[in-house]
Amino acid sequence: MKPTFLPEIFEKNMVQLKARFPEIADQLLGRDADVPFPLQAFATPYGQVNISVTLPDGNKVSFYEEGDIVGGLRAKMADWQLEAEDFLFCVGIGLGYMPLLACRQFAAKPHIVVIEPNPEILCLALRSVDLRPLLAYERLDLYLGPNLPVSDIVAKYGERLFFGKNRLVSHGPSRLLYQEKFKSLENDVVENIRIARNIGYTAKHAGKMIFANTMKNLSSLFSGPDLRSLEGRFKGCPAICVAAGPSLDKDLACLKAVGNRALIVCADSAVRSLVNEGIRPHMVVTTDMNPVNFEKLRTSLDRLRESALVFSIEANPDNVGKFLGQRRIAVTSKNAILNEWLGPKWSLDWQLPAMTSVSHTALFTAMALGAAPIILVGMDFAYSSGKSHASGSVFRYPANIDEAIQVDGVRGYPVHSLPQLITDRKQIENAMAGSTVRFVDTSLDGALIQGAENRSLKEVLDTELQTETDVSSVLESIDWSPSVPAKAVITEFEEMVATVNRFISTCHASAESCRFSHSTPAERTDGRRYAQRAARIRQELAAFEKKNGKLLSLLKLIRYGDVKEISRRLDAIQTSGEAMNDRKLRSVKELEVYADHFASLERAARFFQEALVPVNRFFIGEAQCIRNIDRGPVAADQILLLGDYYRKHDVIWQAEQAFLRYIEKRPDDSKAWLDLGRMFAEKGLWLPAQVHARQMKRRFPADRKIVEFESEIARGILDLRNSIAAFLDTGAIEEARQKLYEYLSLGSDDTFSQAFRERINAHDQANTRAMIQPEAIQLPAVQKQALNERVLDCLEIGAAEKAIGILEGLAQEKDANAWAAREQIGDIRLSQGDVSSAVWHYRQALAFSAGNRVLASKIQWALQQAAQGMPQGKKKMTAKKKDQRRGPQPALETPDAMYRQAQTKIEQEAYPEAIHVLEQLLVSYPDVAIAHNDLGVLYYNQGNTQISFSHYKEAVRIEPQNPVFQKNLADFYYIVRGEVQSALEIYVDLLSKDPQDKETLLALGHICTEQEKFDDAAVFYRRVLEIDPLNIDADRGLNALPGRQDHGAKEPSINC
Repeated sequence: MKPTFLPEIFEKNMVQLKARFPEIADQLLGRDADVPFPLQAFATPYGQVNISVTLPDGNKVSFYEEGDIVGGLRAKMADWQLEAEDFLFCVGIGLGYMPLLACRQFAAKPHIVVIEPNPEILCLALRSVDLRPLLAYERLDLYLGPNLPVSDIVAKYGERLFFGKNRLVSHGPSRLLYQEKFKSLENDVVENIRIARNIGYTAKHAGKMIFANTMKNLSSLFSGPDLRSLEGRFKGCPAICVAAGPSLDKDLACLKAVGNRALIVCADSAVRSLVNEGIRPHMVVTTDMNPVNFEKLRTSLDRLRESALVFSIEANPDNVGKFLGQRRIAVTSKNAILNEWLGPKWSLDWQLPAMTSVSHTALFTAMALGAAPIILVGMDFAYSSGKSHASGSVFRYPANIDEAIQVDGVRGYPVHSLPQLITDRKQIENAMAGSTVRFVDTSLDGALIQGAENRSLKEVLDTELQTETDVSSVLESIDWSPSVPAKAVITEFEEMVATVNRFISTCHASAESCRFSHSTPAERTDGRRYAQRAARIRQELAAFEKKNGKLLSLLKLIRYGDVKEISRRLDAIQTSGEAMNDRKLRSVKELEVYADHFASLERAARFFQEALVPVNRFFIGEAQCIRNIDRGPVAADQILLLGDYYRKHDVIWQAEQAFLRYIEKRPDDSKAWLDLGRMFAEKGLWLPAQVHARQMKRRFPADRKIVEFESEIARGILDLRNSIAAFLDTGAIEEARQKLYEYLSLGSDDTFSQAFRERINAHDQANTRAMIQPEAIQLPAVQKQALNERVLDCLEIGAAEKAIGILEGLAQEKDANAWAAREQIGDIRLSQGDVSSAVWHYRQALAFSAGNRVLASKIQWALQQAAQGMPQGKKKMTAKKKDQRRGPQPALETPDAMYRQAQTKIEQEAYPEAIHVLEQLLVSYPDVAIAHNDLGVLYYNQGNTQISFSHYKEAVRIEPQNPVFQKNLADFYYIVRGEVQSALEIYVDLLSKDPQDKETLLALGHICTEQEKFDDAAVFYRRVLEIDPLNIDADRGLNALPGRQDHGAKEPSINC
């Protein structure tokens, strides 16, 4: 039974496609099912259309392995049990059998999302199978094209991905056909679904905490400017975003040298590492909502008063209220209180892209401030050197090799990571993909970040930060005053309190009206009347939701779990079909859902009310205290009262300022001094308390209460020391670490702390050994060779940054060949037009290879070109194919003229200049094969075999029949790479076209000799001598063969 592509099937499918997805139909107009592989359609024994495709390696693969395609897929889907709230993602449509069967098989009607990157495959499906039922399926979304914005597609479904199950299926044959492109799409879909589900999980399980934290942090939000007013303030200023990855330890010395030449935006988890080295970040970022997160800042608060605080509005209130710096910027991603209430009210904006970690917040803040380039430090996203965090970090991830996932590392070998770290990295990659800003990743021991340049921080310091930028002056020029007057805030909050009260009353009454007990006797017995009642309440609910849309958005976070359940129940009713054909039963079920919906809204509104009223009272009380200061007869006393007001409400940073203002007016009031010190002690801020106590003692040396306060601090420190021992005895290592770091910050580096440190270090070392990659210690020679070959592969596909990352790793080996890796990085950077980076790497190489004249000439030539105005490639770099790489624009118009200029340079032995001219030529004329061939020769002569090999291959690709180019490539395979079989294939092909080619015959003779195929070698050498009796090489080769008199004239065993 031979199937055919029936035109009527395609036409009918296209009619339905155009009606449902007109833009996709337009993409397919005039397009044939032109798959770039040989294919054959055939019928299965069950009469179903299947496709067989021949892969590039000659193997054949069928779109479906089963004889009964539908039966096989039905069996596979039998236990899926997809409900109305569930999603089926199909990456690759195949011939459409899977989604077609899904839309028919599941009565609950789940969402079906088909993502097909290749239009030709969709054409095949439309010509092979009647897909009209699928295309008419109301819950189908179809996406087509090679460059689909996966993050945007998945984000469209948002919280719904968390409400139900998500099943993802891929079309395996498409993975074989399209290789890395298809695999990359699969990974993108998986990672973005994980991101969406993580956000949903956080909202469900921490929604009320997020809401409560938001309300408590509003006093800080209204104490500073909004993010919009700061946009672009750091335009042209580099930013260094610092996280607490293990590689941070190596970069602290370089960070210390940055000073004010770049904006240092530091994650709270990395603050202790920086402060211990005397580095004060310009901005500190905090986002984590959990109370334990305060330990990241506790030991450093006294030294961060000059730093600005960037805080997620959902962050732990202690991190915000006890941070002692006065400059603060609130940010958020999807917080409805800011984005849908307070922001629109006063035309303010605090919004950043979706963020799930402090690293995201630091990065996105730097982008919003207009900084460029953005340099990533300590963003490893992996267990670099076996550790989860830098040595100074308060927290560690427990080492569990079973949970670890291997991902590509910058240095070319896999590194261990965790699912959450992989998701965090993906979100950063998504942000980079949509930005024009340059990103530089200096975490060279960590996971590879697509879209970032790979450079060491030392290189960045030497080449990127040699500017006159003064970050401190920019910070001083910013107006840090509140964006909204206090009176306006109070008025708005009072109105919201009244709105919430009315909302609660309405919800309570509406929930009762939906109960069955509130129906009339006639409605209870008449299904039609009960259905009318349900329809009326449905309309009332729609009007209620429209009227209260803003408040409903605010409450959604509080009732996230309820929203999921109510959405599921409504979906089940709406898609039940014949399963619920009793009108009264259906209406009763529907009204039960509405009753629970109103009850849920009432509970959420009461939670909002409980959080809103105290905040409103705080603003009213604060305003009253400030008014009393402004008009009071004894202003100093009122300032003291304001400080006490802030202390009672845990706004410690404001309280400290008020107490200090009072002390400035009345410096001899020891009670005020003591009140400030005791406030720090009460809040567990022992370091500020200790510093303040020393100041008091100097000013009031005989004050008995101050002496007693010193004793209180000493007892507190002793309790702290005892808690460390207790935690260690119970195996609570992380809690012990936190307390130890606090103990050390108080200057208590005694025998006790040393013993504690030894126990914690022993635990850390055991964890490190469990997670460390052997390659991170020392690369074996075999693996170095493999990495060098990967560099070539990366350059061939245009992945220059990936190649540079591998070379950076090889350069760090500090062995005899490290200089060659540095030279190769310099060559790549020079081809990109980045002269300063190229020269930096050449100089690093020269330090290892003193007296290297080639390196010296490269440096001299590059500097000459820079002096003459050679463009320097410091724009954002994107992955480009080799024939599209960025570089200086050619000064000559024709390729012939440029090639002649290169030949002149070669004759003058000005090889670096010749390379540059040829590289320029290829920028504008990428298919000039002889330029590639000459570059292969030049780079080979300089010892840069990786780039040489890529040019030899490119020359043969462009002109596959050119014998010179083929011989050069064959020689390279044989002499440099030792790939005898690859060389033989080329030589044999050359000989079949020209049996009299002496060079090829000689090469084959040499190879056969090395392979100890002496009879074959003799045949090749004699053929050369028949053509050229005086050929010395052939005569010498023949005479060198062992037992040469036995090698008679015969045909070689090699197939020529």
